[in-house]
Amino acid sequence: MNTELFAIIALFILGFGLISGRIEKSVITPPMAFVIFGILLSPPLLGLLNLDVEHEFVRIIAEFTLILVLFTDASRINLKLLRHEYNLPVRLLGIGLPLTIILGTILAVLLLGGRLEFWEAAALATILAPTDAALGQAVVSSRSVPICIRQSLNVESGLNDGICLPILLIFLSLAGTMEGTGTASFWFRFAAMQVILGPIVGVAVGYIGGWLVSESARRKWITHSFEDLSVLGLSLFAYAIGRRPRQRRSQN
Repeated sequence: MNTELFAIIALFILGFGLISGRIEKSVITPPMAFVIFGILLSPPLLGLLNLDVEHEFVRIIAEFTLILVLFTDASRINLKLLRHEYNLPVRLLGIGLPLTIILGTILAVLLLGGRLEFWEAAALATILAPTDAALGQAVVSSRSVPICIRQSLNVESGLNDGICLPILLIFLSLAGTMEGTGTASFWFRFAAMQVILGPIVGVAVGYIGGWLVSESARRKWITHSFEDLSVLGLSLFAYAIGRRPRQRRSQN
């Protein structure tokens, strides 16, 4: 990626930020604008961005984006309000989300049965099931919508990615077993590491790190800027610690 392309991307981010307040009142959301911008840069159109999907740079950007999305979504949840109004979010996550995955799997099998195996179809449905509040920003930010509905949608969009990720890893493990790319015991250990070790590491790092930051802020040892940046450090640290056992296992 050359310097000119970096400059173009930076100018677009700056330009979009300058008019983001006006765009927020329209039906256009930031994900829509950035996807369109990416399509314009792609080889079929302007051809300024030529990256293989298997390129190491693409993998790093995808993983880094996933880290930030999952941590920032979870950090925006109002736990005090959630304790009092948890019925609707629980139904959205406990009933609506699984039904969406099941129905999506059935639809994927019917439409792509000749191209995808069952567990691959389930993985595709799991990828598409989580919703993002940004896509329904007009509803979530509308004053005419009851606050309990808006809060429930925010909670659902903040937690669905984290819930679907271990489910997706399980489906990918089952798909890998069916394709014979690894032994059943290997994929079982892999899935168990993601479902069990990942949450343990995330909870431990989030709780201990959050306590340390709170204590430092209370004692006025940390500046406001670095208090915000600590979230980035915690998220990267949790990801690195959770990823290390996988790397060792894959090397073995």
